[in-house]
Amino acid sequence: FCDVNGGNSRRALFLYRGASGEIVKVAAIGDPSPIGGTFGAVGPGSLNNNGQVVFLAAAVGTTNSDLFMWENGVVTKVAAVGDPAPQGGTFSLLGTESAGFQDGTDIPVGPVPDINDSEQIVFRAIVIGGITQRGIVVRTGQNDQWYVKVPDPTPIGGTYFDMQAASINNAGQIAFFADYRPTPETFNSGWFAGAPGNWRKVVVFFDPIDGGQCLGLAFSRNPMQTIDAAGNVVFWANLDSNGTSDRLVLG
Repeated sequence: FCDVNGGNSRRALFLYRGASGEIVKVAAIGDPSPIGGTFGAVGPGSLNNNGQVVFLAAAVGTTNSDLFMWENGVVTKVAAVGDPAPQGGTFSLLGTESAGFQDGTDIPVGPVPDINDSEQIVFRAIVIGGITQRGIVVRTGQNDQWYVKVPDPTPIGGTYFDMQAASINNAGQIAFFADYRPTPETFNSGWFAGAPGNWRKVVVFFDPIDGGQCLGLAFSRNPMQTIDAAGNVVFWANLDSNGTSDRLVLG
């Protein structure tokens, strides 16, 4: 992802192909959008081993972005605001994070979708009029499935009330950061992993880690791939309140 001097667009997402040393454009500001109009802003994306890229882009005049896929020079829609959500309702928000700059431009920065080598695509969605307000959707072929949603029960009790971007491995398992209510009156956050019917806690705030206690955690943020083919999850944690006891931990 890069700003450009002297090109026909000021900002774009690119793919470097190691075998040939070639850099190709994925999408640029001003490119035609497959849902109509042109891209007013383009953001980062995630890449699988087949060279397919899923990324964020926004139309002119909005900071809320939709989800697209690039493959061999062709951009297609993954999901857009107004599309039907699984089991009813419509997507009302998909890319909700945007960074603004002094020159008046914006970059959609998250939550970025992810794609595995079987072309399963995972993304966080906020919904209106459906069976939930928000959750994580996995698309397999043409089928969208809620993997986890508000207010599903967590594997350690209580219920979810928010999720961040999820990574997906080639077994169809995901890893994600979530906020949850251990009881109706209390709140906590942590990392969870698995697939429907087989969820597990990776770590939550105040768990013991490396002789200390988990007091800081990073969000799940694509394109940082956090879950491997066996379901192991790598996460960042901090063991004190001063930010001086960083750890990278394998769950």
